[in-house]
Amino acid sequence: MQTSAFEYEDIGPLRLRAGQAVQATVRRGTVVQVLAGSVRVCEPSRWLAERMISPARTLREGEAMQIDGGGWIEVLAQGCQAQVLVMEPVPVWRTYWRLAISAARRARLSLGHISEAL
Repeated sequence: MQTSAFEYEDIGPLRLRAGQAVQATVRRGTVVQVLAGSVRVCEPSRWLAERMISPARTLREGEAMQIDGGGWIEVLAQGCQAQVLVMEPVPVWRTYWRLAISAARRARLSLGHISEAL
């Protein structure tokens, strides 16, 4: 798995019964990690040489993968119950918004110290 500069939001662990499948939309850069059991992850469909394909990969306990493109994925529990953690990257605008609010708070605090000194 490649490391990236994304900040992640935890969607929460999904608990799947044996044979249960879940479909969800995800953003580019989403990480799927298996906490228990084994799952098959079908990535979003894409075009390859004028054919539509949906790459799939089996992940076992402790393994993770990063989804290269946004779209619909399917997670299928294989054999027994599985627990999966899905983490989506935080949108860039939200990161900048947090930085702006943090800077405004620091500026307000430093202005408060200056007014107390006067």
